[in-house]
Amino acid sequence: MTRHLAGLRFVLRRELVASLWQVQGGELGTLLGEFDALAAVACGARVAVVGEAESRGEISASQAGSTAGWVVEHAPTLAAGSGAGQVARLVRECARPDLSTVRAAAITGAVSVPVALTVVSEFARLKPRLREEAAPTVLQGLLDMGAADGPKGVRSLRPALLAAHGADGEFQADADTAERLVSLSRP
Repeated sequence: MTRHLAGLRFVLRRELVASLWQVQGGELGTLLGEFDALAAVACGARVAVVGEAESRGEISASQAGSTAGWVVEHAPTLAAGSGAGQVARLVRECARPDLSTVRAAAITGAVSVPVALTVVSEFARLKPRLREEAAPTVLQGLLDMGAADGPKGVRSLRPALLAAHGADGEFQADADTAERLVSLSRP
């Protein structure tokens, strides 16, 4: 498999990029869209590989010291910023069975790692406040919003989800908390 990926990388780097001048102007946007989709799948594949390495014990047997360290060692482009830590955290968080749909969405590239982490965080905040039977519906709603509008959209759903699926009194408690935080400034 590694040989095939190296060949693909060679084709992308040398042949395709070098021949961009031959692409018609109207096709450049379509080509960019295809590369974007390919990048999303590649980012998801990184999550899958790290999850597999974690489950096989490869990371704990390595000299890396942590999952994030192992990721940096093998995916140096994730060393800058918090990329390696985000992938490591997502793999760790999504090991829970109730978050398997988030893991699947990240692996397929339906949502990015930062969006998936936002979904996990929001779901953790909301879950204790929901009616038990509503948890899968809420999680799917968060994922759908993440795919459509990113992290900001995911966070904006909290009031509507509490109103529709919250346990008795949770929506009102949220509104009361928000009201206490409102203050007026002098003109």
